[in-house]
Amino acid sequence: MRKLVVVCAVLLCSVGSWGQKYRYGQGLPSVKPGVDYPIVMHIYGVHLRPYCALPRSSWESCGDVFYADVIVHGSKFELRTDSDREQDPYHPWTLTLGDYHARAVKGVAGEVQLHIGDEYDLVLPGNKVLRCVVSGLME
Repeated sequence: MRKLVVVCAVLLCSVGSWGQKYRYGQGLPSVKPGVDYPIVMHIYGVHLRPYCALPRSSWESCGDVFYADVIVHGSKFELRTDSDREQDPYHPWTLTLGDYHARAVKGVAGEVQLHIGDEYDLVLPGNKVLRCVVSGLME
């Protein structure tokens, strides 16, 4: 009888630990089939900066945001990622240096010159899409 109680307790604890898994935010979306990404962006610098939502009542509202220095058609720009994108600390995505394909989401499509506030979908390795906003212009 005692062994049965111990086995049931172990089973109950193992089932309970399965349900206690902490679930992080939604992952990055995948590339949609049939969508063209005609713009080539060369990322030559990546910065990770803290971002805190207002009001600053607690550190829980703070997160890290990627800023990327890119070259598009010979012009230099700074892109900012979605600040509300949660990351799984056990499987974080990284933004490495190199060439990436992108498409305009919001802004003037087909124009060579980018403007502050224009939104772009950047295709990461693994066919994941990262939404970026033009946050700076450089010389």
